Amino acid sequence: MTVAMDSIQFHQPVRVGDIVSLWCRTEKISQSSIWIHVDVRANPRWSEDKHKVTETSVTLVAINQDYRPIPILN
Repeated sequence: MTVAMDSIQFHQPVRVGDIVSLWCRTEKISQSSIWIHVDVRANPRWSEDKHKVTETSVTLVAINQDYRPIPILN
């Protein structure tokens, strides 16, 4: 499996000690690829307030030993 990310831009910093949560949802599934949207939120160590840190779209592609796409499901 190989992974590609369009881009990533941090809206707010993540500090040492923050608890980081990733919220993912499947956007699309094709024969050999899965597109996933990822929201990243941080919870400062001494606070209950969570804030969005970044978001991105990730594409996962199933590949064989020759780096050619293969079906996800047989």
